[in-house]
Amino acid sequence: MLKTIEPIIKKAEGSCEALHCEELALFESRYCWAHIPEEEKKAYRKKIESKVRKGESLKGAVLYKADLSRADLSGANLSEAVLCEANLSGAELSGTNLYKAYLYKANL
Repeated sequence: MLKTIEPIIKKAEGSCEALHCEELALFESRYCWAHIPEEEKKAYRKKIESKVRKGESLKGAVLYKADLSRADLSGANLSEAVLCEANLSGAELSGTNLYKAYLYKANL
């Protein structure tokens, strides 16, 4: 993990459960993005989009390094979310609340 963002995300929920991994576990997951099996990554993205469509808050959600490119996140509450190094290219972000979201090195 980058030393420059460590103080920002100290309050985050927990670490990845993969052996010898110290990355942050993703929101509602036991693993970081790198350790979610490839076949489950698409389902994870759909789960996030579904929560947004239902109006569920993702305030403070850890989405560190997640690939959410082309995801529909319009109207989402991502305030205080950890989106460092996340891929948000082509994502629909209209009306999204990014107040105090951590976007260090995020691909917008």
